[in-house]
Amino acid sequence: MFAGTAGSVPSARRGMPALLVRRGAERILIDCGEGTQRQLLQAGGLSDVTDVFITHLHVDHWLGLPGMLQTFSMRDRERALTIHGPNGLDELMRSMRRIYGRLTNAYLFVQTGGPHVIFGRGLSCPDDAISAYLANGTLPSTRITVCAGAVADPYAANPLPKAASYRSASAFATSVEQQLLNTDDYNYRYDYTTRMRSGCDFGGTMTYRPSSTGTRVDLVGCILTKGLPMTGSASLADDGSFILTVKISGQSLHYQRSASGRVTVSGTFAEVPAVSVVFCGTIVTDAGTPSSESTTVFAWPSTIVCVTVATPS
Repeated sequence: MFAGTAGSVPSARRGMPALLVRRGAERILIDCGEGTQRQLLQAGGLSDVTDVFITHLHVDHWLGLPGMLQTFSMRDRERALTIHGPNGLDELMRSMRRIYGRLTNAYLFVQTGGPHVIFGRGLSCPDDAISAYLANGTLPSTRITVCAGAVADPYAANPLPKAASYRSASAFATSVEQQLLNTDDYNYRYDYTTRMRSGCDFGGTMTYRPSSTGTRVDLVGCILTKGLPMTGSASLADDGSFILTVKISGQSLHYQRSASGRVTVSGTFAEVPAVSVVFCGTIVTDAGTPSSESTTVFAWPSTIVCVTVATPS
């Protein structure tokens, strides 16, 4: 049901943004512009609302929320109401505390960067507190509970399309690591006990198998970037380190990144010696105890130098 389709300002015939979705026993309100509760009262659906989704934090999409919560309180509503929204929703609710803070039964759970539905996904926050309320009637200890969360894993770029696109052996090896860690087979099919073979993007195979340090990947003619067929192995260690030892068109390349980020490269890549110069240490610029650090990373086609400079108080 379209409770409002205007934007920014209402008109004589159109209310502010609000859409009520009926799905089984659920009544999901998407956005809650000014005057939404009156529109829902006319349609007979105000008391049935189970969830509210705020699509974004422009004021015309949420201004009706404080009044609706106050109405629920005055009606002694006991049914839980879950409010979902983007990052910043918890701050918005805190700013409206003068209104909802007076409610006798309003409690907000926010998962920063979380999914649309945060309850029932196996996370102790918010599941423990909400389950305690549903099972025993135990109210949460605070009006607002913010649970840690993340929208998604860091972005992993696809391999570069051409061999010449890689400026260094390190850049190539880092790309290989990202591909091996982010294949669907590795993330959803591999059970860490049984060997699993997958095809590479442009030919050859990669075989994941357990090792004493984590997971080993055997590469046979594996082509992730055209012109760079790899035969050898990689190690995806449980401590976060990565090792790649391969031959590419007869040229040997060895890349190793420790769990702390120290990188060493040897061999040949694109017919150029892949020599790494690595310095990861601390330089104290003056006498005293370092109080802060800044890190600068210099990268050349086959050289990585990282320097951490600590400045004293």
